[in-house]
Amino acid sequence: MDGSSARNGEPRTRPPVLNVRRKSASTPRRWTLDDVVTQVSQLRALEAARQAVDADRRVTIEGIWPGAMPIALAGWYRAGPQPLLVLTAHFSEAETIAGELEELLGRSCEVFPPGSEEQELESLTLQATGQRLHVISQLFKYLEHPNGPPPIIVTTLPAVLQHVPAPGSLQRDQQLLQVGHRIDIAHLQRWLVDAGYHQTTSVQLPGEFAMRGGILDIFPPDEDHPARIELFDDEVESLRTFDVVTQRSVEQRAELRLVSVQGSVAQDGLILDYLPSDAAIFVHEPLAVQSTAESFLQRAPFPQRYASPPQIWSRIADFATVHAVQLADEGYLGQLIELPIGSVERIGGDLERLAADIDAHCGGRQVVVVAMNDGEAERLGELLAPAQAQADHRLHIVVSQLQTGFEILPDGPMLLTAGQLLHRSHVRRVTKRTKSKPIDSFLDLRPGDLVVHLSHGIGVYRGTELLDKNGHKSEHLVLEFA
Repeated sequence: MDGSSARNGEPRTRPPVLNVRRKSASTPRRWTLDDVVTQVSQLRALEAARQAVDADRRVTIEGIWPGAMPIALAGWYRAGPQPLLVLTAHFSEAETIAGELEELLGRSCEVFPPGSEEQELESLTLQATGQRLHVISQLFKYLEHPNGPPPIIVTTLPAVLQHVPAPGSLQRDQQLLQVGHRIDIAHLQRWLVDAGYHQTTSVQLPGEFAMRGGILDIFPPDEDHPARIELFDDEVESLRTFDVVTQRSVEQRAELRLVSVQGSVAQDGLILDYLPSDAAIFVHEPLAVQSTAESFLQRAPFPQRYASPPQIWSRIADFATVHAVQLADEGYLGQLIELPIGSVERIGGDLERLAADIDAHCGGRQVVVVAMNDGEAERLGELLAPAQAQADHRLHIVVSQLQTGFEILPDGPMLLTAGQLLHRSHVRRVTKRTKSKPIDSFLDLRPGDLVVHLSHGIGVYRGTELLDKNGHKSEHLVLEFA
């Protein structure tokens, strides 16, 4: 009997072949800005500060140097989303903080600018007036339906001192247009005129409207863009906002709330009237905020038109209040808690030593490097390839417009930006209503692209080259001219 036969005449089954599974190498997880924000939100110091606010409605957080304010706010918001009003000393700081917060949280943050001295309808043509109305309108909508993301507003004390329409004035005499609903066109046109809108042939400015056949264009004073309502007989067939210059669509809408122009220029309220009761107010360097407001009132031609700082501080005390300072003085507000967020300005500068510099400072920590665009990310990948952190999969390059780096002390992740590493400044570009714009940086260029030099005319971009200047090597563009 051969080996294929079994005892007792039963067939023998072949034993199964051992199936050995190869253990696939796991792909190291890539860190993102979101991971860094989550790390900050879980800091014990931040949790202690939140508990102090819950208990006493006030706290002072120390260690908030200027670049740490956005990440501190982002961590606070991530730990427990709530409406935030942030006061800074200068409007430029407010714009920077709002921009950084948008990058860290991946959501919009509103800037509430100082208003105009104008008390009449002409003030609606000013961009600042429109932005102020837009902000309080968004806050009012959140008060009515607090089911969306809690708003974040960044501003200055002078902007808060200036009056705005009270909620009652803004709410009074509104019209709601909805896609699929019928409207009385003649009645709507009469309402627009009575509410202070100006009829024109082409909408250009807030407070204007134009009717052409079955198309109605309206520019509400609290909107960033005018709206175009397309009608089928008396039914709203479509509703969208559009760009004044290009006439291109910006956003499709399901509804549009029209506020009265007359009510929009009322000066009987404050932005604090629109804050929900669960809002928290952050004051960055209170002494500087107060000093700036006093200087503003001394320069104002009609200081009696504004609320007084003591009145505003009294109103602020009704909300949960956080004083964020770099170094606390005596008489600080509530409990004092230090947030372990450090600066990383010491890292970078020398391109040839960039990888070694990062290794020397980061130890075994996670490192997230922020590039402005894909081209810069590719270039940084080349410069940082020799780093041990790269070999250990602890170095992660992400694309963002974030400008300020930081580290979580003593051994948490580090976030570095290309601007800081390369000692290159960057101006956050304000969106303009044009079909095209200049490149944001030379990293948008590819070898062979045509460029225009102000002095030498048209040339060809050939790449970058390291040149030594006074013992310090830095990158220079290589341009070829005929």
